[in-house]
Amino acid sequence: MIRIWLGPDDLARTRLLPAPLPLHEVFATVAARATRPGRELRDLAHAGAYPDFLAPLPDGPAPEPLDASLSRLADTGRSRIRRELVAFTGGALNAWHHSLAAGERAAFHRLIDAVRREHDRHTAPACSDASADVQRDVRAKARSLALSGVEGLFGTIHPRVRWHNPVLVVDADHDVDLRPNGAGVTFVPSVAAVRPWVGTDPAALFIAYPVASPQPGSAAPGGPAGEDSLAALLGRSRAAVLRAAADAPGTTTDLARRAGISTPSASQHLAVLRAAGLLTTSRRGNAAHHSVTSLAYALLTGGVSG
Repeated sequence: MIRIWLGPDDLARTRLLPAPLPLHEVFATVAARATRPGRELRDLAHAGAYPDFLAPLPDGPAPEPLDASLSRLADTGRSRIRRELVAFTGGALNAWHHSLAAGERAAFHRLIDAVRREHDRHTAPACSDASADVQRDVRAKARSLALSGVEGLFGTIHPRVRWHNPVLVVDADHDVDLRPNGAGVTFVPSVAAVRPWVGTDPAALFIAYPVASPQPGSAAPGGPAGEDSLAALLGRSRAAVLRAAADAPGTTTDLARRAGISTPSASQHLAVLRAAGLLTTSRRGNAAHHSVTSLAYALLTGGVSG
């Protein structure tokens, strides 16, 4: 697993980008073998991974346009490129890797041309098709951040991402500890990701998480579609509590009032929902605030398939 150790400065600098990173989407798609690009990209992204320098994190509050991202990529220092390519290949660099590590202008022109082709053919159309899902997902997470703080946001990212103060744990098939040392962590919605993806540069650490996509015919949280089936699954009162938390995170008393049940009853339902991984609870002063997780959001919107 990946353990990200976060201090007070890191928590203060935690942020949520409003849209996917173009270069991450390109290389994550290639790494997942979802398309058939040229060798220039296949040799840089495979087996579900790619070197961090290929997807630089923007300095500002939103992802940069593709051209700006490519300019930043081309400005990457040679020593970093070589170091990350050696780590990525286990030291087995080929001629293409060596030309990039040497900073050869022709090599970067080839890389940029290949990225543009992949972006225009696959990444841009996929992101355009999923734009409504991305906006809905970001709004829900921003609301959790505003109402329940950073801990509330952590609980909504993905079931594979868990907060055990002071460590943010991400399930992975390798074991590593990361320390941003005050640089914080950035959460990025991703159309291409099928699991949380961690960019491990400590100075620009980011987690790209898969956006939950409602199935056709499903409704937004609290909508009429699937209400009877959800009530049959969870029980009517418990389903009402879950929908109330999806509408807006709140305290036990808040959710009880909105669900139309007593506070003690709501407390019992919240405990069950939390144990099932559908809710996360964070404390602000003496009050506990409850937020839905990404698993709950997928359940409410029909995004969970069997």
